[in-house]
Amino acid sequence: MTSEGAVFDLGYEQYRGPRLSDRQVFWRMVIDGLKKSVGIGKRARNKAFPFSLVALAILPALGVVVIQVVAKIFGLPLSGDVLLDDREYFDWTSQLIFFFVAVAVPNLLIPDRVENVLLVYTSRPPTINTYLVARLVAMAISVGVFLMIPQLVLLIGEALISPSFFGHLADNLAFWWR
Repeated sequence: MTSEGAVFDLGYEQYRGPRLSDRQVFWRMVIDGLKKSVGIGKRARNKAFPFSLVALAILPALGVVVIQVVAKIFGLPLSGDVLLDDREYFDWTSQLIFFFVAVAVPNLLIPDRVENVLLVYTSRPPTINTYLVARLVAMAISVGVFLMIPQLVLLIGEALISPSFFGHLADNLAFWWR
């Protein structure tokens, strides 16, 4: 062995952009996680199942609203047992969340490992704990949005057919906080 070494110039350029703070890096990783959880930036195959689950959660809510609007227009009485109420619909969509999480978590974590990006993430400000917390926050936000969009469709649809739009919203917003 010789003590002499050679340094090769591989042509890499130094990064000259702005350096982000730890908080900014954390939120960038959360936004990246939100995109990955639904397949944004990936092939259509990775987007199909998450978006079909979202559609499966939203379309029945739209159907309930359309039935209520048609019944109101034609003066047809609707009994409470005919359509799902907010709580029953929430129970139904919360069962879909298991499938959503089963698809989103691998999309969130596995590509970083396969593409060897974890070392790049953790080489600077964020630690592995920061990375995992950012991914967990991204998953929590995407699950919350998945559960709230159909409820919002139902709430706005029911408010549109009620005599007082804002009165209905004020009366039923308490449901969101229980």
